[in-house]
Amino acid sequence: MAVDRSAAYDGVLLYKLVWRLVRDHRFDPNDFVLVGSARLWLEGIVGRLADIDIVARNETWERAQKIAHNYLHNGTYSGENTGAPVVQLYGKRIDVCPSWVGDRFDADELIDHADVISGLRHMSVADVVAYKRKLGRPKDRQDLARIRSRTAGLAITELPDRRPALSVPG
Repeated sequence: MAVDRSAAYDGVLLYKLVWRLVRDHRFDPNDFVLVGSARLWLEGIVGRLADIDIVARNETWERAQKIAHNYLHNGTYSGENTGAPVVQLYGKRIDVCPSWVGDRFDADELIDHADVISGLRHMSVADVVAYKRKLGRPKDRQDLARIRSRTAGLAITELPDRRPALSVPG
């Protein structure tokens, strides 16, 4: 029941669906973060998206679970990378989950330290790079190559608190 990776949507359409969740279902922008390739689309690194992935907590996660089986949505499945429940919304175009890939990505930390852009929290590019390196799927390697070509002259470094950050090399 995972997302159809061959589908490709204009990011504007998917962002409108996220705002619809905020408006119609009271998703609290302070209790979720857009993770995965959404940030790459926002930065112009990828042109289209298969879906938007959201990590949610508290009442926002509870709301996602409540609407999962409504006629507009697709229910739940177990995430391929975490085994955690994933709620699929709007024809599998939005995936909402309570955690992200691996123990390195604590949901509260991702949400609380996200970059706020146009009123929505987004995973940092450095965190996108870290998780794509961890998974290493063909699509992740392609995205990493796009990021490298787009960010020539920048390097990914590790800060003492282990949070990735972009910095200009020496």
